[in-house]
Amino acid sequence: MNASASITIAPVQVADLLAEAGVYVKTVSERLGRDYVQTTLDLTTASRLGSLLTTPRTPTTAVPAEN
Repeated sequence: MNASASITIAPVQVADLLAEAGVYVKTVSERLGRDYVQTTLDLTTASRLGSLLTTPRTPTTAVPAEN
């Protein structure tokens, strides 16, 4: 049995994890070998929006505004 394990992570997931860790987007973009920071921003934003749209949410009760 091989003791080493291999995990494959999509570049978008890497970008999300690095952004959450506070790494500058320019650094993330360079690490992923992208020429344009905007590409990283576009893909990361699309990934986050996609997960927000597909994650079930618990309904919340509206809080009445104070007058």
